Amino acid sequence: MQSSREDITYYEGGDFPFPDKEFSAAICIETLEHVFEPKQMLAEIFRVLDDGGTLLISVPWSARRHHIPFDYFRYTPEGLNFLLTKVGFVEIVISPRGSEAHVIANKLLIFVIGNLTSKKNASYIFKLISTAFVIPMLAFWFLTAWKNQMFGVQSDLDPLGYFVKAKKS
Repeated sequence: MQSSREDITYYEGGDFPFPDKEFSAAICIETLEHVFEPKQMLAEIFRVLDDGGTLLISVPWSARRHHIPFDYFRYTPEGLNFLLTKVGFVEIVISPRGSEAHVIANKLLIFVIGNLTSKKNASYIFKLISTAFVIPMLAFWFLTAWKNQMFGVQSDLDPLGYFVKAKKS
């Protein structure tokens, strides 16, 4: 696939098509779970980062499977730290994103959307009725998640995901 934009580079995977130390920063948002060889990709990011360069990563934790069949992993803070340390990153800071209330609201939202967009078969009426009961709970948990966000409440054990900042030594 080719792009007419000069600032976009497409490639088939594997080695990045950039020279060593080409960039001062790299961003990897909700991608690592789709990479079959995450250590190889992180090593390539490390290679193309300038000395002292910054890597920012976000990964899901409590997320449904998506982009099937290319959804391979969920990462714990310990797993992220292990992978990043293994390829040479330092000053690794891993922070949870969201609280249990965010997770509950997200799961309820997925339930509602799934029910409302499902095939209209014999169980569709039951899905509509169950959705009607769930919507008030969804509103409550969205409000709770919003309150948690305002007050900086996070969950170390069951967040929506993790945000990582690391430096190239």
